[in-house]
Amino acid sequence: NAGNYFGAHEAWETAWRLERGAPDEEFFKGLSQVGAGYTHYLRGNAHGARALLDRGLPRVEAYGSRHRGIDVAALLVAGRAHLAAFAAAEAARAPLPDIEPPRV
Repeated sequence: NAGNYFGAHEAWETAWRLERGAPDEEFFKGLSQVGAGYTHYLRGNAHGARALLDRGLPRVEAYGSRHRGIDVAALLVAGRAHLAAFAAAEAARAPLPDIEPPRV
């Protein structure tokens, strides 16, 4: 929630590795990809931001509206809106828009 997307990505990637073969593997993989997508956003990389949100959001969606203390529903609402904005910026070769960080 603090906007430290790289740190979140790293933490969720560690959790994903620890969960390999377990039921929450895809959940943490998706969160890691979402964190990486927002890291690309902060770096001004529209393609990377779009691509990683596009991969990560469907992975967390399968876990319901709330999972492991994460408000998945809120993350999906914000993430999908951001995904659309990032895709539009990428298509127009325009700068990324200012966004409100997702709250999870």
